[in-house]
Amino acid sequence: MKDPLQRSPTPYEILQIGEEAGLAEINRAFKKMMLAGVTDEMKEARQTLCEPEDRAFLNVFLYSDAYLDQLKPAVKNDPAALVYRRANTLEAWSNIQKRLFPHAPSMHSVAVLSYWWALDNEERELNGEATEGMPKAPGDLWTRVIGNWANIISNTDFLRAWAAGREGVNAGRLSSKLEMHFKNLLENLAKRNREAGREERAELFKDRLLRFVTEVDTGRSLIKQRLKVNVGIESVYLCGGKVFLESIGLLDAAVDEVGRALEADPKDEGLKSLALSLSEFGPIALMMQNKDYGAALELLDALSEEQKKEGGAVRLAVGACLEKGRMHFEANDFDEAFALWKRAAKSCGLGARKARPSAPKTKAPPAPEAQIPAPKPERSDEALIARLISDPNERVFINVLFIMSSVGSAEEEFVALMSRSILEKLKKEDQAAIVRRIPSDAVRNRMMKDLGVR
Repeated sequence: MKDPLQRSPTPYEILQIGEEAGLAEINRAFKKMMLAGVTDEMKEARQTLCEPEDRAFLNVFLYSDAYLDQLKPAVKNDPAALVYRRANTLEAWSNIQKRLFPHAPSMHSVAVLSYWWALDNEERELNGEATEGMPKAPGDLWTRVIGNWANIISNTDFLRAWAAGREGVNAGRLSSKLEMHFKNLLENLAKRNREAGREERAELFKDRLLRFVTEVDTGRSLIKQRLKVNVGIESVYLCGGKVFLESIGLLDAAVDEVGRALEADPKDEGLKSLALSLSEFGPIALMMQNKDYGAALELLDALSEEQKKEGGAVRLAVGACLEKGRMHFEANDFDEAFALWKRAAKSCGLGARKARPSAPKTKAPPAPEAQIPAPKPERSDEALIARLISDPNERVFINVLFIMSSVGSAEEEFVALMSRSILEKLKKEDQAAIVRRIPSDAVRNRMMKDLGVR
């Protein structure tokens, strides 16, 4: 069933056939129309309906009669329920979705209704069309669009069920096609708004695109973990991203369940990433994953002072500074590289406590040149730092320096350690000397084991 706000005619309407028409009926309708002259629109309609995956993609944006039969209000025989009482219908279906999660009929119907409504509103705004007499949308429709469609795209269980009985339809390919459709749609709406001089709205769609990509990525990660929560008397598998889970009132339960899973398996990188994605720092984590460290730092800079102190934000800031610093180093921009690594030290807490708070802050005089051996070209400070950053086996050495922040090392000491005084002494005995300064028994023992020192 077509939504009344869907503007363009469907292939079914063009060929004047029902949505359940088979290939024989499609071909008969096309031949009949040939008598009056075939248009490109008719050819395209027939081609879409004869290609199983194109037809499945078309159908997923239509209401399913089988799903509508399970919902109240019943809209099939009450057109006003999707026009004048549209807001009431959306609210009623959303309540069913919360109460019966996971419930494919309500999830899909909410997704279709919110999609065509949000799109119609945007077209009216961009084209300067009148909005009198149109139902007022409840809240941000695009939030519902992003949450529900990202869940459909990442939810392999739903897509397999949708593809079942449709010969030639692959759930994975359908998921990819839907994902690309929404990426292109949000990018296009950002572009059109920018061209129309609506810069603020263009930025809003840019943000919505990032939220959508994050939501799909989180949904896929959550599906893989197969975590369960209780909904009523049922124990059900979690699915969807942060936006979707929040809309159905299960975000806190999902965060708690991921936390419990992490307690049981603290080394699981997938769970660590999922926990971060479900936090407020999800979009930043995705930028890090895509190696867009500059954009990640911009978002981190925009956080409130309280947010910047949270553990997730600190870890992201350190990672972004280290990786972006390495990129600058490889481009021979050493000043910027050292500035970013210094910022990483600050993010870890270095310099938060001063060794002698009552004494005026002074810089230590440089060591006499005669006491500092001239480094060989291949053993320069920059080359050693680059090796420490890029070599997975030696990243632990930098972790040692970061852990030292817990004993009150001042920032100047970190910078010194990152320069000549330590970086030219990477022998086991020198690493051991540093590790022995860590006051925590547990941390010291773990680091000595990781480094293979005694």
